[in-house]
Amino acid sequence: MPIRSLLRSLLRHLPVRITIRLHDAARAIRLRRHWQRKNPAPIALVSTHELSLSGAPRVALDVARVLRDGGHQIIVISQSDGPMRVEFEQLGALVLIDLLPGRNRPYLHWLAERAEVAFANTVLSASLVDAWAARVPTCWYLHELSAFETLAAAGVLANPLAGAARVWAGSELCARLVRPYRADVMVLPYGLEPIQEVSPNRSSEGEEGRLQIGIFGSIEPRKGQDLALDGLAMLDPADRAKLRLHLYGRQFDRELTNYVLQQCDTMPEASFDGELDAASYRTALARTDCILISSREDTAPLVSIDALSAGRVLLLTRAVGTSAWLSDGIDALIEEQADVSAMARLFRRALATRPYGAEIGAAAKASFDANFSLTAFATRLNDEFALAKSHRR
Repeated sequence: MPIRSLLRSLLRHLPVRITIRLHDAARAIRLRRHWQRKNPAPIALVSTHELSLSGAPRVALDVARVLRDGGHQIIVISQSDGPMRVEFEQLGALVLIDLLPGRNRPYLHWLAERAEVAFANTVLSASLVDAWAARVPTCWYLHELSAFETLAAAGVLANPLAGAARVWAGSELCARLVRPYRADVMVLPYGLEPIQEVSPNRSSEGEEGRLQIGIFGSIEPRKGQDLALDGLAMLDPADRAKLRLHLYGRQFDRELTNYVLQQCDTMPEASFDGELDAASYRTALARTDCILISSREDTAPLVSIDALSAGRVLLLTRAVGTSAWLSDGIDALIEEQADVSAMARLFRRALATRPYGAEIGAAAKASFDANFSLTAFATRLNDEFALAKSHRR
C-alpha cells in the first residue's frame, strides 16, 4: 500500500481531535514548502467540502482548471480527503485539508489577503466564504435545494451570502431559493467535456435485446433509487422483461442501501453494481441506452449532462433542474412529479420510444452543445471572475 494511502487509512481510525491536529500540522508544513518556491503567479483559492469522485468536487476541479489556465496558482481547501485530490494535484494545485474551516482561522485570512480571487463550492463552504469575502473577491457556487433551505432557516447563510462578490446557482430551481437573499444570483449551467458518443442499443447485444437503463449516484433518499425500483415493480412482467435497470453509486445511506440490495435480489431486471471510478463510470454510461435521474430533488446532476453529451435518452422529472433546458419528447423524456408513478411512466415511455432513440439522442447532444459545453462554461466563468474582481462588494 502506498505511504499516502496508508496514512489516510490510519487517520480515519484516530480520534477526531488528534486527526484535526495532524491535519493542522501537515497543512502548515505544506504551506511553508509551497511558499519557499516563490511562485509569482497570482493566487486563486478554491474550496470544496470533499474530494470524492462525486459531482461537487468535479465541478470544483473544472473551475480550478479554468483559473489555472487563466494564469493563477491554485490553493485548494477541502474539508475531507479523497481520490479527487490526485486530479487537483495533477493541475499543480496545492491541496490543504481542514476538517473544521472556521471564519476565525488565521491562515485562511492570511491566504485571502494574498489571493486575487476565491471560489467556494456548495453551501457547505459557507464558513470559508465568511472567512474570505471581506479580504478577497469571492464567488460562491450553490447547487443545493432542501439543504440550502435548512441552513438558511438556521441563520448561518445570511452573512456569507451578503459578503460574496458573486453568487451563482446551478439551475433555476436553486436560484429561486437564493434570490430572496441575493437578488443578483446568476444561473450558471455546468460545462463538461463530452462523453464519447456510442451508438444506442450497442450494449443490448448480450442482454437478449433488453433496453439498458442506468442510474448513477450515491445511494441516499434524495437520489430516489427507491422510487425507481418501486416504479419498476409497478410494470407488467412483460414490460419488465424488456429492460434491465443498473444502479451504480457510493453506499451513502445504510437503510436505503439495504432496501436497494433487497429489491435487486427480488427483481432479476435490476442490479446494484457498486461505486465506479472515473474510467469505469464512462464505460458504464456508454453501455446504456437510457439514463434515469430518479432524484426527489436535484439542481443539475452532472450525470444528466453527461447523458446528453453521449447522446443517450435522458429520463427525468421537473424536480431535476436540468429539465429547464430540455423539451419533453424532443431531447429527453420528462415527467412532472418525482414519484413512483412517474418512474413507471418513464420506463414505459422509454420502451415505447425506443425506435426513435437515435433521434432523441441526437437532439440531446445538440442541447448539450448549446448549453453545457466546457468552452461556454469557461467563457462564463472568466466573465464572472472579472466582474468579481472589478466590483468588490
